[in-house]
Amino acid sequence: RQVAILQDLQGPKIRCGKLLAEKVKIIVGKTYTLAFGTEQTEPSTIPIDYAALVEDVSVGQNVLMDDGLLAFKITSIDGEKVKVECTVGGTLKARKGVNFPDSKLSLPAMTEKDSRDLLFGVANRVDFIALSFVQSPEDVMQIKDMIRALGADIPVISKIEKIPAIKA
Repeated sequence: RQVAILQDLQGPKIRCGKLLAEKVKIIVGKTYTLAFGTEQTEPSTIPIDYAALVEDVSVGQNVLMDDGLLAFKITSIDGEKVKVECTVGGTLKARKGVNFPDSKLSLPAMTEKDSRDLLFGVANRVDFIALSFVQSPEDVMQIKDMIRALGADIPVISKIEKIPAIKA
C-alpha cells in the first residue's frame, strides 16, 4: 500500500498568559480586557503574549480561545487594551491558544520553529507540506521558495484558517 506523508507546520501561536488562579470562569455577556502581558494582574484582564495586539485588531472582530471553545467580540480599543464581550463562555486555563480569525496579523506565517521543521521534512522526503494560518499569497510563495532552495519540489497545502486569507 502506498501511504503519503503530510507535514503540518504549526505556524505562529498566540497564547494567553499565566492566570491568577490557574483558570478563569468566562461568563457570556461579561466584558473582559485583553492586554499584552505574561501574567494576569486583575481578574477581568486576560494577558495575551502578542505585542501588536492593539494595532492588528478592530472593533467588531471575533476572538477565539482554547481552540474555539471560548468566543468573544471586540467592543472597543482603548490605548493598549482591547475590550471584548464574551459570546461563548466556559473555563479559560493558562497558556491556552488565542486566535483572531477576522484579523490580518503582522506575524509571519513561518516561524523559526517552522523553518527548522521544514528542513526536517525535506530531509526526510515528506510528500506534502501544510502551512498553517496562511494570510496571503506571499506566505505560500515564501515557503515554496524555501523548498526549492533546499532542492526539493514538494506540494504545499494552504490551511485557510483566517478570513483575510480569503480576501487576499
